[in-house]
Formats: sequence, C-alpha cells, structure tokens
Amino acid sequence: MTRLPLFFLLSIAVAACTTPSQPPPKSPGKASPKASPTASPKASPKASPKTPAKPAPIVATSRQVSKDVRSLTLANGLKVLLVHNPRARLSAAALNVASGAYQDPDAHPGLAHFLEHMLFLGTRKYPDVGGYQLFIDRNGGSCNAATGAENTTYYFEVVDGAFAQAVDRFAQFFIAPTFDPKYVTREKNAVNSEFINGKQNNGRREYHLSKLVACKNHAACRFSTGNSDSLKGVTRDILIAFYRKHYSADRMTLAVISKLPLDKQEQLVRGLFTAIPRHKGAVAPIPRQPQDAAVMPAFVRITPVGPRRKLDLTFQTPAPYASWKLAPLTILAHVIGHEGEGSLHSILKREGLATSVEAGLTRKSMQGEFYVSMNLTDLGTKDPGRVMEVFFAYVNLM
Repeated sequence: MTRLPLFFLLSIAVAACTTPSQPPPKSPGKASPKASPTASPKASPKASPKTPAKPAPIVATSRQVSKDVRSLTLANGLKVLLVHNPRARLSAAALNVASGAYQDPDAHPGLAHFLEHMLFLGTRKYPDVGGYQLFIDRNGGSCNAATGAENTTYYFEVVDGAFAQAVDRFAQFFIAPTFDPKYVTREKNAVNSEFINGKQNNGRREYHLSKLVACKNHAACRFSTGNSDSLKGVTRDILIAFYRKHYSADRMTLAVISKLPLDKQEQLVRGLFTAIPRHKGAVAPIPRQPQDAAVMPAFVRITPVGPRRKLDLTFQTPAPYASWKLAPLTILAHVIGHEGEGSLHSILKREGLATSVEAGLTRKSMQGEFYVSMNLTDLGTKDPGRVMEVFFAYVNLM
C-alpha cells in the first residue's frame, strides 16, 4: 500500500480576531465547502523557428452516444458534447479551456484570471462592453466564468428563444475578442478587488497558506488570483500573446444542453465554433507537485475570520483520472463521510469531539488531494490529537 504524504490544517476560533487568496473544484463524498484555487507553472517550451511544431491532423467526428446525447470533434479539434433534454427549463452551454493559473508566466501571476475578465468586454462582432451580460440578463439567464489551476470555464444559461443568439455572442469570446485597451486598467482593478475581498474568506486564506507550508518549487506554490501589483506590467500585447498561446480550439471542450433537437444543436455549434482558430505549438505538461519532506507531515494552527473550529486533513494522492471508472477515492470519501451507526462521525460525536465529518477530493492532471474536514466541539478544539487518533484508527479498520 502506498504511503501518502500528509498535510494537517487546524483552524480554531471563538470570535473574529485578525484581518490578515482562488482554489480547483472538489468532488465530494459529503462535499466540503472549501474554496477552490488558482495557481501558476513553468512556461511551455517554444518551438524552434527552423522546425515549427506541426499540429496533429484532426479528424472531424460525430458519435451518437444515446438518443439524447451526441459527441463531436470539430475540424479544428474542439470537442463537443450535446445533450437534448425536453424538460430543460433553460438552454445552457459551457466551454472549458485546458489552461488556467498553472500557465501563468512567472512575471505575471494572475494573468489567466485577468484574461478571463477581459473576454467579457466586447468582441469584433459584438463590440459593446457589457452587451453580452445585458443580453443574458434580458433573456432570463445568467453567466459567469471561473479560473482554476489547469482549466478556465465559461458558461451561461438563457431562455430557449434567445439561445441561438446567446451561443453566437458566446462563441465570439474565442474567435475575435477585442481586448479593448480602454478597459485593461478597469479590469485590473476588478481583479484586485477580488483579491482584497478574498482576504476575509477563510477558505481562500487556508488555501493560500497551504501553498506556503506544503508546497515547494512548483506552479501550485505561486500566487494565482492576481492583484494590482502582480498585473502592473501586463500590457494588451502580453494579454493577446497569452490568449493566442493557450486558447487554441484543440484545447477546448464545449457542452450544450437544450430542448433543441440534437441535429439543430449540432448545426448551431458547427456553424459557430468551427471558426475558433487552432494554434501551433504545444504546452508543457505540469509535473507532479513536490512537497517539502523537511516539514511533512505538517501541523498548522490558523486564526480564522469569525467563529470557526475545524480540523482539515489533506493527503496527496496519485492523479485520479487513470482510475475514473472505479473512482476509489470517491468511494472512500462516501465511507468516511457516512453518518450512520459505527461511522467515524458517530464515534467522534459520541466522544463529544466533532459535530460533522466531510470528505472529498481535488483532481489535477498530475496528482490528486484527498481531504477530510471535521467541525470540532470545544473538547475537540482542545484535543485535536485525540480527533486524529480516532480518525486513523477508523481508517486502519478498512
């Protein structure tokens, strides 16, 4: 059995104390409401000008998964999943780009997050700043985006009658954004505001502290939200260069769900998203994150914002994607998060140590993290060693 590195995080408080930053989506057993990250890696190797990188030929495909689901690969390499749901209240689409904060250049932490903001501010076909948001709002919908460690996802939903035009507006983000220079400074300020507001968010504080304690010489260790200092030297040219390097059609995946028949969905998608360019060159894979053996396992006490008594245990694991069909860590999360008789929760509750137990995992391409989060009682806060003793005794029974 492989021994997993362990990182402990304990946060305790009876009242708000100090004032003193964006973290990857987690898959719950019983899901923990932790914040989710953004971080940054080594720049990808540049192709030699004498021997330019040649993209592999793309074979456009279409496969009927079921009568209500169809998968496609467009000629530019963009992968698509279409879902027909006759009971859908709204029509929706989401596009994921396989690029996130790990791709931030060393000189500009937070650049991927800043780029996410800028794509909402007008395109060549729809240049009005705020026009996309206004169209979505007027048609009973919502839209947003999120920058993670290795992915950035954009999504929206609207009423069926406005879906075709909404998809058109949405596709232009990835075809011809304007990166209007008049709004570069404004959006830097918006990113900085997120950074400032995050200082009072316990999840973000814990996430960024984990980078300082358990991380060594890796993209994951770096600041990733971005602020006015880290983005100070970012020009429009730098932004466009990053966009062209990482926002390539063959690194994108689109999902659509609507009452529209699959044939109409496919026609709509092919007519718009085939225009997204596919750029030459490769992006370097992210290596496994090393942890500093000199400080592992680590036990850290945090003074939180507001009342908060919690013990978090985090274990680094192999990358979970290879075993996605069996999902062993998801099963383990359900077992540890179970609240029935004989469960970890029931034992801790009986001893008066904790009031809840949650478990889940974070997935990255090079590794995973399995976490267990326990809300403690006064007694558990005073004796976290006993809480961990019960936890490991329970795990050893498996």
